[in-house]
Amino acid sequence: MATRHRTDEELQAYLDKGASFMDQVFHAHLGECNECRQRLNQFRAIYESLGEERGFELAPGFSDRIMTRLAAESVGHSRRSWGSILAMAAGIVVALGVTAYYIDFGPMMNQFAGLFKPSLQAGVQVIDDASKTARSSGGNTTMIILFSLLILGAIAGADHLLFRHRGEKLCL
Repeated sequence: MATRHRTDEELQAYLDKGASFMDQVFHAHLGECNECRQRLNQFRAIYESLGEERGFELAPGFSDRIMTRLAAESVGHSRRSWGSILAMAAGIVVALGVTAYYIDFGPMMNQFAGLFKPSLQAGVQVIDDASKTARSSGGNTTMIILFSLLILGAIAGADHLLFRHRGEKLCL
C-alpha cells in the first residue's frame, strides 16, 4: 500500500488526461485507498455536473416590467419642481453674496488681470489688424461677413444632423 494519499491536483489530472496518464503506482493506490477513491468520485461528480447545460429563463414579462420601472424612475428624477429650482438658485445667490461681502477680491483681481494683460493686448492688436484689413479691402467686407455666416450655418446644420438624437428617447 502506498504511504501517501494523492493530491487534488493529481486526481484532477487523472480525470482530465485519462487513465493512461498516470503510472501503475497511482492505479494501485486508487485500488487500495478508499479515501482517494471517494475524493476521485467527488471530483468526477463535479466534472459531470459542470458538463450539464441547465436552461435558464426569465419570468414572462420581465423585460417589460424592468423597462416600465426605468422609465418611471427617469421621469421622477429628471423633473424637479420650480420651488426646488428657485430654492437652489436663491441658496447659490446668498452664498455668493456672503462670500463677496467678507472677501476682498481686489488684490486677486489685480493679479488675475496681470496674468492676462499680454493676452488682452494681443487680442486688441488682432482686432485692430482685422479692422485695418477690412477697411483696406474695399467692398469685400460684406463678402467676408457673408462667407463667415455661411460657414457658421454649415456648422450648425452639421451639428443638427449629427446630434439630432439628443432629444429622442432610447429604445432598448
